[in-house]
Amino acid sequence: MDVSYEAQRSWPRRRQKIFCPECGLSGYIGGDWVNKHASHVTCTCGQRVTERGLPNHRVGKARHGKPCP
Repeated sequence: MDVSYEAQRSWPRRRQKIFCPECGLSGYIGGDWVNKHASHVTCTCGQRVTERGLPNHRVGKARHGKPCP
């Protein structure tokens, strides 16, 4: 996925925040968080998350009693 500054300008936005088109997480244009959104994976539960965020996603789901299959 293209995370360049020019590509971020076309991402969905609300006021000053932009939203990742694949996973829906938000932040500010040009922020450090964007670099983590260059590669996404689909979890076994069907949700799109960043590669780095997949372990935290699974731990969080298990902690709340809804583990991923």
